[in-house]
This record gives sequence, structure tokens and C-alpha cells, in this order.
Amino acid sequence: MLRKWVRYYEDGTSAYIKGATNPDYVVRDDDVDKVIALECIPVNMQGRQGKAVRVFANDQKKITVASKKNDTKLQDLVTDDYQQPPPVSDAMILMI
Repeated sequence: MLRKWVRYYEDGTSAYIKGATNPDYVVRDDDVDKVIALECIPVNMQGRQGKAVRVFANDQKKITVASKKNDTKLQDLVTDDYQQPPPVSDAMILMI
């Protein structure tokens, strides 16, 4: 089976995503505002190809990103959670 990820553009054209041939794919900046799909082409033992089957990602909707405002809120949470020292409980204190 041949697998290729495809990026669909608003003008109706499409292009294979270079190097994207695995069932798993991590979206990139180039995918934003595009529809993407995994195209699978069955191949028999003689090398003959069957009809391509497409499975669209994101329910066949354009790939989007979080707004800058939401991005900042997420970064604030990460900063708060990972830059503060952990709380010390009584059970963790060892007196010598």
C-alpha cells in the first residue's frame, strides 16, 4: 500500500506533502488554512495499483491555529506550572 499526505488549496489544486508517507502526520505551518488528507493506494503482488482512497483529516475542514490571545494564555499556564517550585508538604521534610 502506498500512502501519501495531500494538501488541498482553495483554488482547487492539490499537492503531495514532501516526505509525508506514514499513516501519522504532524501538521505544519504550511497546512494552516488548507484541507489535508491521507491518500492510500492499494498495490497487489504484481505491482498493479488500485483506486486511491482518501481519508480527510479534521472532518474535511481547514486546519486552523489558536489565536495569539489563546496562545498567550496557554504560555502563561505553562510558565506558572513549571517555573514555580513545588509545594513542600510536612511528609517531605526530614529533620536530622
